[in-house]
Amino acid sequence: MASTLFYAAAPAALDNNALWLPAKYQKLQPKLRQAALKLEATDRCDRLLRGSLHESSQGLDGAVFLLVCRDTEFKTYAVLADANTLEFAYVKYGQSMAGLASGDSDPLLEERLQQLRLECDKLFDRKTRFMKNLQRFDDGQPQMTRGEEQELSLFINFDAESMQGNLLNYQATCTSTQVDSPISFTIRARKSALR
Repeated sequence: MASTLFYAAAPAALDNNALWLPAKYQKLQPKLRQAALKLEATDRCDRLLRGSLHESSQGLDGAVFLLVCRDTEFKTYAVLADANTLEFAYVKYGQSMAGLASGDSDPLLEERLQQLRLECDKLFDRKTRFMKNLQRFDDGQPQMTRGEEQELSLFINFDAESMQGNLLNYQATCTSTQVDSPISFTIRARKSALR
């Protein structure tokens, strides 16, 4: 009961803009907020950076949240939360985000991809903060491609509105050419609508 009182007393600390769910999962928004508050109340989490739907989700009954926190040493880490039980599964650094139980992925690639996703989300949020009526089409999981050698790219398709109210179709691209290289970020017009 004391923990419930703590959550109720600390809502101002959580930025609601950091929590995002696709339209068909909106009824889980209170659960996502509850999971975020629960994680933020732990000793390790200094600040919740974002919360979204994880790619392993299987409908409303099998939804999984991906929560990203920053600790007091400014290191980020990811946590998966079951939307029904709000139980956490801590994602170990280098562990596959897509399949925690599948041991067939390359840990170094997964580690790099996880870092690219975190950096890409930060850049995306910063570069689009003034856009009106922004709508992402990737359920919080950007499309990834591997290029030559060590190049990784993430693509985020989204729409926004111009100051005149016209619909604008965009694609953001984050690219990392090699390990520890700076990430390039671009936003370009998308040729086709996704609605």
